[in-house]
Amino acid sequence: MIDYVSDFFRLGGSYMWPLAACSVALLAFLFERVVVTSSERWRPNAQDRTLHKRILPFFVEVAPALGLLGTMQGIIDCFSVMGGAGAGENALKGLGVAAITSVAGLLIALVATVANYALDMRIETEKVAVTS
Repeated sequence: MIDYVSDFFRLGGSYMWPLAACSVALLAFLFERVVVTSSERWRPNAQDRTLHKRILPFFVEVAPALGLLGTMQGIIDCFSVMGGAGAGENALKGLGVAAITSVAGLLIALVATVANYALDMRIETEKVAVTS
């Protein structure tokens, strides 16, 4: 599994670094939200209710944009080697970069979107419990 992930990362090219940074930042934020909202003493205030509304859209928008940049770079790389020696293999590498960065960006955005909905439901449930 480790080899697969490292190969995936390596084959994705330079745009995998900012995508990895987005992944780590998103996971750290989600971990913080789980810890805070799971606390028995947690009673949502206005800032707790809206924090994810300000943070998660960043990941929903930026990660796919980074993936798209990687896609475009991979396609440019693919076309720039056409006609040269080893063109077929190098063109496939460019297409690999395009596919991998797109997948990585979309996965990050998907996790952020699902987390946004989950946090919304958690806060709504807490509001109902407090008002009951």
